[in-house]
Amino acid sequence: MRLLGRHTRNTTRVAALIALCLALPSAAFGQSGPAKPATFSHAPFDALLRKHVDREGWVAYAALARDADRLDGYLKSIAAADLTVMSRDERLALLINAYNAATLRLILDHWPLKSIMDIPEEKRWKAVRWTIGSRTVSLDQLENEWIRPEFKEPRVHFALNCASIGCPPLRAEAYTGDKLIRQLDDQTRRALRSERWLKANADASEVQATKLFEWYGDDFGKTVAERLAFIARYVPAVAKRIAASQSVTLAFLEWDWSLNDCAPKPR
Repeated sequence: MRLLGRHTRNTTRVAALIALCLALPSAAFGQSGPAKPATFSHAPFDALLRKHVDREGWVAYAALARDADRLDGYLKSIAAADLTVMSRDERLALLINAYNAATLRLILDHWPLKSIMDIPEEKRWKAVRWTIGSRTVSLDQLENEWIRPEFKEPRVHFALNCASIGCPPLRAEAYTGDKLIRQLDDQTRRALRSERWLKANADASEVQATKLFEWYGDDFGKTVAERLAFIARYVPAVAKRIAASQSVTLAFLEWDWSLNDCAPKPR
């Protein structure tokens, strides 16, 4: 994680970057190749998500616990998956689903609890216990040594869910290779258009964004101007405000580590 702090950039530079990003097709943020037939079915995980995750991303953990065997069955299928025959998008979809399914299993292992941070550190993100194909990794390794360096896809930060309210919402369906680009776009737009993850003040002098832009800043752009341009691509109102301002600062919202449990959830 890198702490970026607050910075300002020349508005002309930001506006030029925004114009470029808005002109790019969605697929330009990834390197999606030609579509290939799916080689792996995420239907079991999809059914669990549709049953136990609501439209806002809240999870019914108590009910999911009663379906733990089905979740374990899906994780076993991931362990046996052959990633070498998959397209880029199908492979990334599987890894995102693996991360989210493993996180759900981690919560159930320690249920009941109020926060993922209640789990001992050595059993949380650093525990090497999740098998995907031929590799056994920790959640930290899966995200930071596999997904991020291999795919260089910033939108995954809005798809990977850490079971906290501060994290962008868990999608109530499984990711699949054929729908991945649309799903990632939708997840990113959904988060950046919610005040839980992004706020812009009235005179546009400050944009406050989820700490994902602080912790993983370089994934969204090497400069603050590039990160603001990424945000503006999904939030047209922010693009207009930035272009009209003399200077803009990028600040970060507080992160809420409370569990994303549907009962009770904040109003």
